[in-house]
Amino acid sequence: MRLVLLAGLFAAGLGGAAHADPTEDALAAKARDCITAAAPKVVARAHDLTDAVNFLVNDLCSVEIQHANTYVQSQRALEQLQATTASNQLNGVTIDPATGELKTPPGFTMPLNTTSIMLNAVRGMVDQIAEFRSTAARAVLSAGPK
Repeated sequence: MRLVLLAGLFAAGLGGAAHADPTEDALAAKARDCITAAAPKVVARAHDLTDAVNFLVNDLCSVEIQHANTYVQSQRALEQLQATTASNQLNGVTIDPATGELKTPPGFTMPLNTTSIMLNAVRGMVDQIAEFRSTAARAVLSAGPK
């Protein structure tokens, strides 16, 4: 059981480095705050530590984590679009700072190269999920019995 938690901590160490994006940082902070604030109550009611981590990440704080992950996906997708598409075709394309969703103007069509764009975006999300699982594991361990 603790091995699973340690594996999550190790995986997060292999994840991404800190970013200089205030919106990404704010959304990630909301997710981390949710996890750390709820961990003591979750640990008190969970059957085991793995259940506590899973409940924090997959259920209780899932909306905050989803917004942070969606932002990472959208940011990477937008960067790829900017690198492969004429800038005038991207007028009005933005990222919602609250939900992280890629917003496009009416009539916008994605270029044909979206498969590689989406795969690159998913890679960033996987790194961030490992980071949130690591945060949850640390919060659960520190909230658990001493």
